Amino acid sequence: MIKQFKLLIYSFFLLVLYIPILIFPEGQLHFLRLFIILFSGSAVLGLYIEIRKLSGRWIMALPLSIAYTWFLLFTISDSLMRNFMGRGFSFLDTVYINDLYHLLKDSYGTMPAFIALILLITVPAGLLIINYLVYRELGKLWIHSKLSKYTLLLVMVSLIAAGSLSFLNTEALWSPALKDLKNIVTLQNRKKEISLNLDDEASRRIETITNQIEITTPLDKLNNANVFVFIVESYGRTFFDNPENWKVAEPEYRILEKKLMDSGYSIASSSLVSPAIGGNSWLADSTFNSGVWVKNQTVYNELIGSKIPVLGTFFKDAGYKTIVAQAGMRNSGDEKHFYNFDKTYNFSDFGYKGPSFVWATMPDQYILNFINQNEVKGKNYPVFIEYILISSHFPFQKIPAYIKDWNKLGNGTLYNENGMVKTLPIPEGRKTAGPFGFTKSILYVMKVLTDYISTQLKDPSLIIILGDHQPYSKVTGPYGGRQVALHIISKDSSLIEPFLNRGYTKGLVAPSTDSAPGMDTFLSTFINIFSSAPVF
Repeated sequence: MIKQFKLLIYSFFLLVLYIPILIFPEGQLHFLRLFIILFSGSAVLGLYIEIRKLSGRWIMALPLSIAYTWFLLFTISDSLMRNFMGRGFSFLDTVYINDLYHLLKDSYGTMPAFIALILLITVPAGLLIINYLVYRELGKLWIHSKLSKYTLLLVMVSLIAAGSLSFLNTEALWSPALKDLKNIVTLQNRKKEISLNLDDEASRRIETITNQIEITTPLDKLNNANVFVFIVESYGRTFFDNPENWKVAEPEYRILEKKLMDSGYSIASSSLVSPAIGGNSWLADSTFNSGVWVKNQTVYNELIGSKIPVLGTFFKDAGYKTIVAQAGMRNSGDEKHFYNFDKTYNFSDFGYKGPSFVWATMPDQYILNFINQNEVKGKNYPVFIEYILISSHFPFQKIPAYIKDWNKLGNGTLYNENGMVKTLPIPEGRKTAGPFGFTKSILYVMKVLTDYISTQLKDPSLIIILGDHQPYSKVTGPYGGRQVALHIISKDSSLIEPFLNRGYTKGLVAPSTDSAPGMDTFLSTFINIFSSAPVF
């Protein structure tokens, strides 16, 4: 009688759990919905196996528990990736576990990062044990119950049906697990060209650009002007579109805009759609540089294994020295060969002796000054420099002091002094300094860039300022999406006119729009504008 009661209680418990799943819309319970569906499905399958007595009670329970636990973990990971990064989870993402550990360590300290690492190991083990017990113990209850097995089976089938209803307005997030099985082999040797599960459209784009680009006079309309690309971390449209953010930012932004114009600069602004959300900056960077929509890690790995010409390639062909400044990177890996810059500056190349700023290894102002001193001043040849700026990185908490006299920056030791770091509070229950911290960090970066452009650059140059992606969902709130800010700036108005003619807005503030071109379109637009005889 007790065992019968346990079985009925368990069945009722599962049924009750489905009620909020069916009532609540997409959002916070999306993760809970997936978890319960898979967990209860595991229990049902275990009962069926026991009823049919396909094998011993535990012999089949163990491999089935392993399989279901694997799918459960994949689904959890996929749900989290879609919630925070706007894309599905891939096996290839596991190569970034080390980067995740360092992000947590820099953001929250060594102990929380270590605890997270332990949980990463123990949680799967715990889920495996729970699944195994469900398979085995429920099977025992079923076998020894005197209730009608058809009645109990009907209850469990009803639970499955109820769970299935929750998928009516939901993408089946576990489906990528099946497709991504093929990509396990890429973890064995990531240096090989990857063609498994590649998006057909991206594959065709790579082939088209690789084989059909023909430019007889690349970028000749630039007249050897230096070109600087500043990719600003998390500079998404929520900065402008969220009224609370813009209320804080607008007064200072208008001052920055006026300073540039008073210094003789013309400005054209617009928006682009990024393939990334909340992180995965390399997807956005590679999309911008290659003209290929890099929507996930699989496409990215295929791309960097290809021989496609990237933005820097065209500058090389035009006689420029090409440089990338990426102070957040400790090594370049395969990407170094793909981008093929003449000079790559990683973290250890900057000689920085100051403190770190959570995930940001050093302030953006220091990065700009170092590269300016070593690669821009006094050079008699044109340079193309791409900066991967990091001061506006999650968790938007520590804001470096702005140093008015650039000559005092030195090797960065002055940032160790009191008052050189502003630490914003992280609200209770939050992981970041929130929208306010995000807004302040973007304002710092734009103030530094404005001052650098107006006071440190002496020769006519073309400046491109671009966000890589929107900040993560808890910062954007209802002002999410994939649009990022884009500014084109130069003292030579003839370099700006082509963008204005294409619908860009004068000044630093472009109006909000429901539609914007993808980040992958910028390369062809840029090459076509500044080359006399492009075929793209």
